[in-house]
Amino acid sequence: MRIIGGEASGRRLSSLAGTDTRPTGDRVREALFNIWQGRIAGARFLDVYAGTGAMGLEALSRGAQAALFIEPHAGALRTLKRNVELVGVKERAEIWGQTAETVLPQLVESGQRFDVIFCDPPWRHGVSAAVQAQLAGLLAKDGMVVVESRQSDPVLVLDGLEQRWARRYGDTRVTAYDLPPKEEERS
Repeated sequence: MRIIGGEASGRRLSSLAGTDTRPTGDRVREALFNIWQGRIAGARFLDVYAGTGAMGLEALSRGAQAALFIEPHAGALRTLKRNVELVGVKERAEIWGQTAETVLPQLVESGQRFDVIFCDPPWRHGVSAAVQAQLAGLLAKDGMVVVESRQSDPVLVLDGLEQRWARRYGDTRVTAYDLPPKEEERS
């Protein structure tokens, strides 16, 4: 696994042995960053189920202002911290070693907003209802939430967000959501 683009392009990332984490594949990562091309520079990026941190680190390599990583698994957390050091973005990376269910309400309460929120949960668990309920409250005005899932899983309906598109890459589906326009913006 490596960084695909930006200032750290080509840097190899550490990975985690075993099957507890399933990093987003290079093909899917490259496709998403092509879609996000105009969004990433200067953005605040939230990597909700960070694993090794490949998505948030890719964002930082491509010019994101900051990335916040949420990862409770001890082995993945060690690997994530090692990868932040390898990529050399420690000053722009914030790592929370707790569950998303614990962290997201704290972020909402503190008024934090993110331009891109990426959720790639363990496929056997999916995005919990508690996490789903917090996403709209964390999204910046013109931001985007993207959820990675198995193609065979039902598409999520997220409270306070509208689905914009879904794309398939093999047995992976990525679905994008954003905030609905306010009533005065619709007229």
